[in-house]
Formats: sequence, C-alpha cells, structure tokens
Amino acid sequence: MSITSLPLELVREICSYLQLSELQALRLTDRKLYQQSLDTFSDRYFKSFRFLATSDGLRNLEKIAKVGFIRERVQELWMIPTIFEGTNRNKKRMSDYAVSSKSCERLQGASDVVFRRPVGFDDILKPHDATTVLTWFDLIIKVAPRLKVLAFSQGHYIGHDQPALPFGKLSRHIQFTQLKELHLHWIHLTSGDLKSFLTTAKPTLSTFTLFAVILDDRTSTQSLLWKLLWDFFRDELSLQRFSMAKIACDHQQYWIRGLDDLTEPSEGAEFDVETAGISFSKWIDRLTPVILNRGKCLWDIQREYQETRRMPSRVLASTDRGRASIDVIDSA
Repeated sequence: MSITSLPLELVREICSYLQLSELQALRLTDRKLYQQSLDTFSDRYFKSFRFLATSDGLRNLEKIAKVGFIRERVQELWMIPTIFEGTNRNKKRMSDYAVSSKSCERLQGASDVVFRRPVGFDDILKPHDATTVLTWFDLIIKVAPRLKVLAFSQGHYIGHDQPALPFGKLSRHIQFTQLKELHLHWIHLTSGDLKSFLTTAKPTLSTFTLFAVILDDRTSTQSLLWKLLWDFFRDELSLQRFSMAKIACDHQQYWIRGLDDLTEPSEGAEFDVETAGISFSKWIDRLTPVILNRGKCLWDIQREYQETRRMPSRVLASTDRGRASIDVIDSA
C-alpha cells in the first residue's frame, strides 16, 4: 500500500516523526505526497526566520510575507541589523597584521586566519550604527501596543568604549497596553528612564526581572537611587513575580539586605506571590541596598561572560500571534 493512499491525518502523523532531511527526501518522491505533507512541513519549519537588515534582506522578507500559508505560520522574526559592528573596535591596538580574532569562530580543522588591519570603515560604520538604532527603536515603538512579553538587553555595549544605546529616547515614546512580562538584562540607564519605560506597562505587568542593571543618574544621592526605585516599584507595580541580581549604580555593585531567610546581604532577590505569603509591595519594602567591598564589579563579570560566548543585544517580543524577536548580534 502506498503512503499516499492513507488518510491525510495518518500521513501528517507519519511525517511528524521524521527528521528534516528524511522529510525532505520523502516529499520529493511523489507530487501528491508533497502536497499532503505541506502543512506538516510548514508548521515545523516556517515558525522562525532570520534576515539581515539590508535592502535584499528586507525585499526577500517582503516576498515571503506575501505567501499566505507561510505568513500564517511565522511566529518569530530575527533581524540582524549590525552586520559589521565590532570588526574595527580594537584597530588602534592592532599591529598591521593580527593573527586570529575573537570576532570569528574557529572551524574544526582550520588553521590560523590572518587579518589585515581594517582601514577606512569608520565613515561607513558610524552612519550604519545610527540607522540601526532608529530602525529597531521605531520597530519596537510600533509593535509595543501589541506586545505581551519583552526581553531587552544592551549587554554588548557595557564595558566598551562605545556609549550604551539611548534607552531614554525609547522610554519616552513607547506605549504598552498588554505587556505582561518585562525582562531587562545588561541595561545601562537612569532611574528616570526606567520609570518612564514602566509608565504605560504598570496596569498589565505581572512579571518583571532585572539582571546586571546599572543606574547612572550622576547625582549626589546615588546611594539612595536603588531604594527610591524600589519605593516606586512598591507604590506603582502589582507584580506576581519579580527578580533582580547584580544591580549597580555608577559601576558600584549593590547587594540586597532584608530577605527573611538570609542574615547576610545577597547578590540577588526573588519574589513569587504563590510562595511569599505577602504582597509584592510589602516584600520589596523590606529590602535595603548595601555596598560591600567584595566580589567583582559588573565590568569584570561582563568581560568573563564575553570570553565564553557572544553577547547579543537582544529584543524578544511576544504578541497574540506568537513571538517576534530582534537580535542585534555583536561580534565582540
């Protein structure tokens, strides 16, 4: 009996157990089978697309968007706007020739690669950086009213000679109406920017995480900034889940005192309404930020992290129709 004579439901079930190469080979054996397995193939492999923010990349994405059965299945879009960023960051410290590079992943069995010192790219890269910021800032602002999950990271800018992305500009224009989860990791901002960013998210926000967030208000009351920010969280947010760790102010890491199960200050704190037994406002009101002369500063942690993996500046967003993601890849 030919597989094409089986009910469509059985054909799809059989195809669901095959790996990509097996499914591709099977679909090419028969025109009817090719059509019968189209839904299964599309559901599995058209969920996510990655594209470069170039004219050709956007034109190709536009063509894909016009194909109905593909458009209905897409749940993730990964945009890579900073194509060449990082390639000339260390040019002043390089000699005329340099051997190997952290910017390139070594292929198995490959020998050392010799790179000529990059020359003449500054005039190209600087305008491209400005375009990149405007492009994905505009994109996030446009989709913000439909977002339910947002993960935001500027990690690859921290500790480098480049300034952090202008988070304050984004916070003044973004408008949330459905946001339920917000995750800010490796962010360099001011307390005012963060408050502004949360303004329209307050009514719906239930989950909030902070990791390696650095406040840079440059005021004489820096020692109080985190406490004042926690007071804002207490008065304005009604969270179900909250966590923070490795927080800092102007390069100085702060620890957290006041957790019930710990006598010593902790580097992080977590709240879950189902296990805490108290409301978020009462829980965070107990906490006090303290400075300890121990541990590594966030820049040391950042550099160690970049030695082991590539640090993306990442925006992951979720809407009713699935997830839409932007990943700004840095090759530091």
